[in-house]
Amino acid sequence: MAVNYERKMVKSEVDTLYVNYINLELLLNHVKKLIKKHGPDAHVQMMSSDFGAYVGVTALVPETNVQMERRIAQEDRLEKEQEEQDRKEYERLTKKYKG
Repeated sequence: MAVNYERKMVKSEVDTLYVNYINLELLLNHVKKLIKKHGPDAHVQMMSSDFGAYVGVTALVPETNVQMERRIAQEDRLEKEQEEQDRKEYERLTKKYKG
């Protein structure tokens, strides 16, 4: 597994829409605005809070610099761990079959 140094797209909550006691026409207008703002591929999830029900809108967005640095560090660490495991396995098998 090679470390991916390119910026990835990640799913992130990008908007919310409170839906308590809202009529359908107003809801439709809000949804149209959300589609225009975030695209037709954005997803919604019904949520609830102390303030009532709302829709969380998620979309794919470029990862932040902090997210990217954290991901690269994790991928690099995992790659080094895998290489170390592979080296130990190679040494074990070499010893077993040359032995």
